[in-house]
Parts: sequence; structure tokens; C-alpha cells
Amino acid sequence: MGTDYVISNDRFKNFFNQLETRKSVLTTITQLHKTLTDRFVSLEQSLSEKSQTLDSQIEEFDEKTKKALESLENRENAIPERERKESAVLRAEIAAAVEEAVDAAGMVVEVVEKFVEMKVEGKSGMADRRWAVGMVIQAAVPVVEGGGVVVARSVRERAAAAVEKWKGVMGGEGGEGGGSGVGAGEATMFLQMVVGYGLKERFEEEYLRKLVVEFCDEEGYG
Repeated sequence: MGTDYVISNDRFKNFFNQLETRKSVLTTITQLHKTLTDRFVSLEQSLSEKSQTLDSQIEEFDEKTKKALESLENRENAIPERERKESAVLRAEIAAAVEEAVDAAGMVVEVVEKFVEMKVEGKSGMADRRWAVGMVIQAAVPVVEGGGVVVARSVRERAAAAVEKWKGVMGGEGGEGGGSGVGAGEATMFLQMVVGYGLKERFEEEYLRKLVVEFCDEEGYG
């Protein structure tokens, strides 16, 4: 007895539909994989290019930094020589101006008064001002000491007041404690004013001696 097989068209239809669905899913996955792969490859290439660019920029920056540091070092090394030349020229000009001044002693006192007032007020830029005042004192005090210029009593009193005020802002509280808080350059300027204007008797000998011993060569300030 034969067996009849009934083939359902719906089963075949469903089977092929499932195959199409799976094919579509596989195609989508394949395309997605390709898209992701291409994107990663592109990203990797971009990162590589950026890395190379960054390495090049870093190398260029390092080179510029090296040259800048070398230039700065050369400029710093040249500063003392340039200052030694500028100082010499300026010192000569100041000395010439002092020699031509009608009242060199009074001029120096006026310069010192302004300098001390700025110290009292706590003005900025005192290092440059101190240097300039020192140049004026160095140029003028020898003229005063040498007897070529007569120091009037009023000028000497102004000098005494300025130096006394200077003492108050030079050292510790009230100017006590010898050379505490003052540099050698300023101590020398102070002593030049004291000696040049004949003011040694206005100050305690021990105070002046401490300044001399701590900062200056005793020769010329004894």
C-alpha cells in the first residue's frame, strides 16, 4: 500500500522567508562590521597622523625652547658687561654734571632727601633708584670732602636730617642694630654722606663702626 506525502506550500514559503530574514540580518551585520572596521581604520589612521603631527610640534617646540633658553642665557651673560660699560659712561656723565653744578653739596642732599622719602613711603623700583643715588654720592662727595665746595650750615643741617631719617629706615626698628636689614651698597652710601658732610659726631661711634666692620673697608671711614 503506497503512502501519500502531502507537501505544504506554506511550509516552503515560511522556510524561504526565514532564509531571507536571516540573509538580511547577515547582510546588515556584514555591512555594520565593514562600517565599523572602516571607521576604526580611519580613526587609527587619523590618530596616527595626529600623533605624528604632535610629535613634530613637540620636536619643534623643544627646538624653539632650546634656542630661546640659549638666547636668554647669552643675554644674561652679556648683562654684566653691558652694565659695567653703561655704568662707566653714566658715572662719567654724573661726575661731569657734579663738577659743573653751582651747589653740588645741596644737589646731593636734595637727591638723598627724595631717595629717603621714597624708602619711607615704601615705593617700588628702589633698586634702580639706589644705584642712581649711589652714583651721585660717589661723584659728589669727594668734591665736598676735598674742600673745593663750601658746605653751608643750612645744607649740612638738611643733610643731617636726611641721614638721620635714612638711618631710621635702613636697619631694624628705629634703625638700631648696626647694619641689620641693609646691603653693603646702601651702607657705603650712608657712610659717605656721614663722612662727606662732617656728620660723624651726630651718630654713636659704635653704630658707625658696626656698619664699617660689617659692610665696608675701614679705610676712608675711620
